Amino acid sequence: MQFTNAGSSACELVGYPTVQLLLNGRQIGTRSQPSTPGTVSSRRLASGETAESLVHDYTQTCQAPLSDTVRVVVPGTTHIYLRPGLQLRACVLRVDKLGAPE
Repeated sequence: MQFTNAGSSACELVGYPTVQLLLNGRQIGTRSQPSTPGTVSSRRLASGETAESLVHDYTQTCQAPLSDTVRVVVPGTTHIYLRPGLQLRACVLRVDKLGAPE
């Protein structure tokens, strides 16, 4: 997931994004957890700058249903974005610390 500062001044994202999977408008599985619990995730973004956090979908032998939409809460905010059409298995989701896009 990428987050871009569209404002005219710098901002700081603190925390990890939260990812929830939806199927037909209903939550499936559990919310994502940080991939490195106990570590701080913080990224200062100048105007126009982008930060990235990777999502890992640990399916292993899990046969949970696939999502049809992904709901993302921006780190440190209550801003929610829906991404229709993204399919992830509702098993174990982990999100990485915010970093520079690769």
